[in-house]
Parts: sequence; structure tokens; C-alpha cells
Amino acid sequence: SSSMPQEGKTTVAINIAISMAMSGERVLIVDTDMRRPRVHKAFGLTAKQGISSVLVNEAKLEDVTQKSPVDNLWVLPCGSTPPNPAELLHTKRFRELVEELKGKYDRVIFDSPPVGAVTDPVILSKAVDGAILVAKTGVTIRAMLAKTARVFSDVKANVLGCVLNDMDPNRRTYGGYYHYYYYRKRGYYQYYGDS
Repeated sequence: SSSMPQEGKTTVAINIAISMAMSGERVLIVDTDMRRPRVHKAFGLTAKQGISSVLVNEAKLEDVTQKSPVDNLWVLPCGSTPPNPAELLHTKRFRELVEELKGKYDRVIFDSPPVGAVTDPVILSKAVDGAILVAKTGVTIRAMLAKTARVFSDVKANVLGCVLNDMDPNRRTYGGYYHYYYYRKRGYYQYYGDS
């Protein structure tokens, strides 16, 4: 997860999943960003049904899990966007599904929305083995990243580390003010409603 939108969570999650799959492990990437799902698009797959369909018992896991073009890598898309993503992740059915996935794959990577906007990643962090924070160079505000880390710490989530995304050692600009303005004025829900 990350503090705010557009810090590269999906890109980082996909790259981690591909790297693990290329090492020979059976890997599944799950799109739990149920407000703006994008994992399926990166692989050119459909998302009519997915994890949301499984959680409301409209589909079976094996029917909605798709093979990606990468060897050893499968994708569980979001499926139809539910009206209550946080509630779905808070169910006993979701915890059972996580355990089921652990038994089928060597690694399961969850792409989640930003912590600063919704509670979904905090709920998710308590159901998985660990969380990785993503920060974007020149965009992420340090105070927001620290606050995100504290949120995970407060729920005793296992934070594995932080990925610094879009790092250019030759760039010396800092875009924190712009991102603060963008985040405050537009907000996650309005942003996620854009196409």
C-alpha cells in the first residue's frame, strides 16, 4: 500500500509478483483495490468476475483466477466493484480465502488502495503475513508516509519495508506541495471516480 493515490502501488506489486514468478515460485497477484482495479489491465485480462464475486458467493475461486502471460503467475482480478469493499475484506470468508490461497501458491501478492484515503489496506494488513509501503520520489510527503507507518503499527501489522519508487539520483526537485494540494482538493473518492 501507500499513503496516497498514484505512488506506484500497482506497478510495484506487479513487478514483485513477476520477479518471484520468474524465480520459479507459483505466484498469485490479487487486486484488492476495489475502487480502482487495474491489475487485470496490466496483463490484458478481463475482470468481469474476481475476488469480489468469490466473497459474495457468486463465483468459485478456480473459475475467476486467470493465468497471466508470465510463467508461474496467476491473476485474481477484483471483479465487479462492490459498494462496500472494506466490509468484504472484514469478513470471515475473506480470511478463509486468504488461507486457501496460501495453500495453493508459494506467494500471494495483494494490491491495495492507499491508506490515507480508505480503511481497506489496514483491514487487509491484519489478514496477510506482511505489508510493503510504496513511496514515490518527489511526490510522497514524509509526514504522510510516517503517518501511514504509524497506522500499520497501531494495528500491529508486519511492515516488511518501503519501496522508493521512481527514484532518479540526478533529480533534485520535490513535489510535496503539489501533491498535498492535489490530495486535499480532490480526494481519493473523487480521483477514483475519474476514468
